[in-house]
Amino acid sequence: MPVPLLHVPRHHARLYISKYMLGILPSGRSKTPRCCVRESEASSPSVPLCHGCMRGRGKSERFISHVGNARQPRCFSCPLSSITPPQSQFLACHLSVQRLPPRRDLDNCEQNLRLTNPNLTMAAPETQDGIPAANTLPEPPVLSAEEVFDAVGPAYEDAFAGMPEQDASIEWIVSQLTAAGRTAARVVDIGCGTGRPVCSALAAAGHDVLGIDISGAMVAAARARVPAARFEKADVHAFEAAPGSYDAVTAYFSLIAGETQNSIRLVLSKVYDLLRPGGLFVWATVPLPADSLRISWMGRPVRVSSLAPDNAVAAVKAASFDVLRHVQTVFRPKAAEAGICKPEDVWDEPHLYIYAIKPF
Repeated sequence: MPVPLLHVPRHHARLYISKYMLGILPSGRSKTPRCCVRESEASSPSVPLCHGCMRGRGKSERFISHVGNARQPRCFSCPLSSITPPQSQFLACHLSVQRLPPRRDLDNCEQNLRLTNPNLTMAAPETQDGIPAANTLPEPPVLSAEEVFDAVGPAYEDAFAGMPEQDASIEWIVSQLTAAGRTAARVVDIGCGTGRPVCSALAAAGHDVLGIDISGAMVAAARARVPAARFEKADVHAFEAAPGSYDAVTAYFSLIAGETQNSIRLVLSKVYDLLRPGGLFVWATVPLPADSLRISWMGRPVRVSSLAPDNAVAAVKAASFDVLRHVQTVFRPKAAEAGICKPEDVWDEPHLYIYAIKPF
């Protein structure tokens, strides 16, 4: 179950953000914007206390202890944090509840606030001992989806290997196509990555498979690893094919980075047009209510969008599909083991799989 968040009244939250969250201390000793996590004597040895940039004991620690009378304020594992009530602010660390290194970078500090309350209004520009206030500091540049996945590269396959529901959904598509007598069905996988396991399994079943991906690095890896399928470097929004020309379409976690909620809905409608009557569609996503939200994914700054579970299902239905079922799971990527990022940059991801069909 979620651990409790630190409750801070609105007027205190602005002081906390502007002076402490980014490491702007009254003494001026720390001129590098950082966020640090240090262990609290009031909590167990394995549970860290997110102090923003408050080091040691003293004024800043008394401030934390005073606000909300919180004896054990703990980090909250995002991105599952909720939007805060209108009369209060919650400040929570993006980091998972585990023993952590003492310093974090500026990008994650700003991300903490936005994930917890995307509508947060920062205090007016000010200076403290000649150092610009938090809201005057520039944000690191956000990477495009292409840049993110080029950087992650083929290691993505190892990080996301072993998702039982993904395997089950691929088997479902194969069995449905077989039952319908489609022995050489045309299938397109949107955001194919390295081509495994989706394209490889469908091609092995004898189907005509095309994988498209915005990342050149992924497409190159897919061509080398799955020679039985075809691959193109393409943005799904620019992808063109005759209406009703595909028997099945898949999109596993590809309608997130660089998208908006509106663009996701446009792709769903496009998928409907690509399919013949009776065509199959499997969409997997991370079901969170986010629209162009800046986060750090696998240690890389990117803007993401998605829909809450009920809204995601409703969006598929709104595109005129019949939704047969939907399944929610949780998966922790093995990204650190794959060498993509540090262990603290990984969290448990909620996953939603939607199985749909285009009506006859």
